[in-house]
Amino acid sequence: MKRILIIDDNLTVVKNVSKKLNDSTDIPVDTASSFQEAKEILTKSPEGYQIAIAGVVLPDAKDEEAVDYCLEKGLPVIVLTASYDEETRERLISKNVVDYIIERDQGYAGELVASVRRILRNMHHKVLIVDDSSFHRKFLDRLMKSQQFIVLEAEDGEQGLQMFKDHPDINLIIADYDMPKMDGFQMLNAIREKHGKDEVTFIMLSGESNEDIVPRILKHGANDYVKKPFNREEFLCRINMNLDNMEMLHRLKSVAYFDLDTGLFNRSYLYELGHVVHSNASRNKFKIAVTLVLVDDYDSFTNTYGVDFANNVVKIIANVYDQSLKRRSDVIARYSSSILCVVTEYQDEKELVTFYDSIREKVDQRSFKYKSKEIKLSVSMAVSCQMDNSLEKMVNKAMNIMDVVKTKGRGITMTAADAGLKG
Repeated sequence: MKRILIIDDNLTVVKNVSKKLNDSTDIPVDTASSFQEAKEILTKSPEGYQIAIAGVVLPDAKDEEAVDYCLEKGLPVIVLTASYDEETRERLISKNVVDYIIERDQGYAGELVASVRRILRNMHHKVLIVDDSSFHRKFLDRLMKSQQFIVLEAEDGEQGLQMFKDHPDINLIIADYDMPKMDGFQMLNAIREKHGKDEVTFIMLSGESNEDIVPRILKHGANDYVKKPFNREEFLCRINMNLDNMEMLHRLKSVAYFDLDTGLFNRSYLYELGHVVHSNASRNKFKIAVTLVLVDDYDSFTNTYGVDFANNVVKIIANVYDQSLKRRSDVIARYSSSILCVVTEYQDEKELVTFYDSIREKVDQRSFKYKSKEIKLSVSMAVSCQMDNSLEKMVNKAMNIMDVVKTKGRGITMTAADAGLKG
């Protein structure tokens, strides 16, 4: 694992920052109290560090030599400085450091940790810069790379859309408003047709003096609007703020869509994505089935071995189904404590039932030792194949079949016809 290097001779600062970083990240921290010690560390392990936190003044380096040395080594640097003036600010910015933190009160350590965490996250973000001006692209490229983003470029909206298609993991777009072929506004509309603000952050740049374009851009889905020319620090603050918002939405979705006990998708996700699958099926005239999968011995597992054991069994069974399902559009989610729900496309009901029986047999073959006792797994299934005008109604029909399944025993697969029910 790559490490963080703190270069500072103030032991109080080093101790405070090291503790904060250890408390909030899982990245090892090394320290150096002099420029010479830092050089020895980086010479010994030139590829071992991903961020340096360097003081401006050291006993053997009065003029930011440690900062310059780290930058020469290609190491992103956050500068710690006890003094601050406009000249220092301009000098640090010209060096293209990641950030600078002023040691003024206890709050500086928290600010530093936030900056480190932001940079670590940036290393996983891919940004697309779209501007017909090569000068502006080069400027933004240097700026975003200083923040450790993975940077791609395009000359206009058309090229930008193709680049986005070729790199679907792009989650930050910085685009100029006024471009030939396809301008930034047209590109924004094309992106927002398929991707929301929680998936792609879109920052629009413009040198336009007409303020009326601002609400137009924001109402059509831009996360933010920045007027050229802009202040470097304000621009980066806006980038960070918008990425923080996008990441927060991802975390909220994780809480909303995932079962906390197993990490499987939950009922909310089932209906969210299931509605899309159902709508596509209705519109394109193909058939989908809703299948409920009952973990036969869930209550027994819970009473005998505990709820954590039973939840692990659910995960094992869900994994068997997940590995067997064929299409990306197939949905599998935990519907209740002991029941999984699967939504899948099919063509022939008998073939579908045979397919699910083959999965059930795979589950039957799964067994493991627990406290010297062999644990065997078994599931029963209720398969509802009749399309209805909503996914909820299809799930309810599957639940009616499941009510009959529960009276018949374990390890069985049953359709509506088997259960003596219509549809």
